[in-house]
Amino acid sequence: MAFEIKHRKFVDVDKLKKAITSGKVKVGLPKGKAETYESGETTIEVGATHEFGEGNIPERSFIRVPVQHNKEKYIALAAKQAKLIFNGKQTVEDALGILGLFMSDKMKASFGNNDWSPNSQQTIASKGSSSPLIDTGQLRQSITWQIVQKD
Repeated sequence: MAFEIKHRKFVDVDKLKKAITSGKVKVGLPKGKAETYESGETTIEVGATHEFGEGNIPERSFIRVPVQHNKEKYIALAAKQAKLIFNGKQTVEDALGILGLFMSDKMKASFGNNDWSPNSQQTIASKGSSSPLIDTGQLRQSITWQIVQKD
């Protein structure tokens, strides 16, 4: 009985683990990229008010809920990216970019497909729309991702 021995590339598991954990991706409203509304509030301030609710403004999570709803898809995508990195077909930076783009797209999509509390009649009258969190589009457009290298 003959066995064929194929050439296999040996992988330094410690080196691979260090490379994979060398960076992370942040998704949402990055602190260093906050834009300012005409009112003087930043996108981070407006986003936090709606994400958690405040005063008479109900909670309208466009960050936490999409992450929770897409957790399994995100884990599957991360596993696929890890396999590509392991096989030398993907860089860690590219994999993090793909993961960041995926989650930022899910967050942006939540503005159109959600079960948020409706706007009050006063808000509808002042902005001319019954769509929660959609006025100028500035908040949704500010959602992004960035790769951060760990020390």
